[in-house]
Amino acid sequence: MPRQTEKVERAADDGVMIRECTTIEEFDACVRLQREVFGMPDLELSPRRHLIVSRLAGGWILGAFTMADDELVGFVHHLVAVRADKIIGYSHMMAVSARYQNRGLGARLKWAQRERALEEGRNFIRWTFEPMQARNAHFNLNRLGVCIRSYAINFYG
Repeated sequence: MPRQTEKVERAADDGVMIRECTTIEEFDACVRLQREVFGMPDLELSPRRHLIVSRLAGGWILGAFTMADDELVGFVHHLVAVRADKIIGYSHMMAVSARYQNRGLGARLKWAQRERALEEGRNFIRWTFEPMQARNAHFNLNRLGVCIRSYAINFYG
């Protein structure tokens, strides 16, 4: 049974439960959600194999599933990284279905990610985001309170 913290369980009053993705079907749902949310070509998606291997290497994917029909409507992909000889977290990607955006689900996923990382002894998480997209910048800076350490132009090409 996946680990679920009290905070995550209490936050499920909107009909969505956050839990770890562990099955091939759940990883495939993450790939489908990437297509839906980002509209990226297949070349730029994080494929099922990447999700499986990152989990094997200590990373994890927290999924937001509807309690009514267990549909994946959001996820955050967390990797293990090393910075200055210290093991940290790296948030590779987060996606929330358009039907569930602007309801606080993205913030719930990020807070659940933080809680899980702290449980594992990681008190630092890095990630990238596109600050030129106003919604993205607002979410990361104002809702989550992130600190920007560097800026890279055209980071992903």
